[in-house]
Amino acid sequence: GMKIRGQLSDSPGLAFEGEISFIGAEIKPDNESVEVRARIDNPNDEFKVGMRGSAEIMREKKAAALRGPSQG
Repeated sequence: GMKIRGQLSDSPGLAFEGEISFIGAEIKPDNESVEVRARIDNPNDEFKVGMRGSAEIMREKKAAALRGPSQG
């Protein structure tokens, strides 16, 4: 899955990283949003059910392909 990074609305200093596990099939017409679920490690039980936050999808940086002179 795609990687995400974000923070909680209630605890701005508490950042998290995770991996998308589900993307909804419908766009909500009232606010043009899509339901997205992610797996987030929570080793210290800092995240609780019902907490809200925002996240961004981390795009992979792909290295540019290098080509040498062709040999013929």
